[in-house]
Amino acid sequence: MAEGVRAAPGLAACADSPAPRKKGKRVGGFREQRVRRLVADHLGVDAHQLAAEVSLTEDLAADSLDLAELALGLEEEFAITVPQRVLDHVRTYRELVRAILLLARAARHAEARAAQTPARIFLPGEQLRSDTCAQAGRAKATSPVTASPFHS
Repeated sequence: MAEGVRAAPGLAACADSPAPRKKGKRVGGFREQRVRRLVADHLGVDAHQLAAEVSLTEDLAADSLDLAELALGLEEEFAITVPQRVLDHVRTYRELVRAILLLARAARHAEARAAQTPARIFLPGEQLRSDTCAQAGRAKATSPVTASPFHS
């Protein structure tokens, strides 16, 4: 990272260390190519100009609006949310790629965890047991009749 520039919170652990390599694959690979294409399209530059240390703001003349539009494109492409603090701390193309890949990885892990946690679903007409309600932090058991907004 550039001297005097701190990594965005949550990304500090990986900001200065190289991304882990998988055997036989380039770092980033296909995802990095997608980031490269989006950056080139949004900033109106040739993809070959996007060297690792190229500055987004100084070398490519991207302003805050350009970076915000780029973030929207990256969010749509990778199904992630790019926090403003990440955009504030990213200076080079390499830092942008690392941040996006970390955010995409975190989103995939969160999605996988959510898929592994079964949701408790109570069908209409099914009465909740009082021990189930206590576990959920409710004071007493409810029934479909007492839980109905139309019951008076």
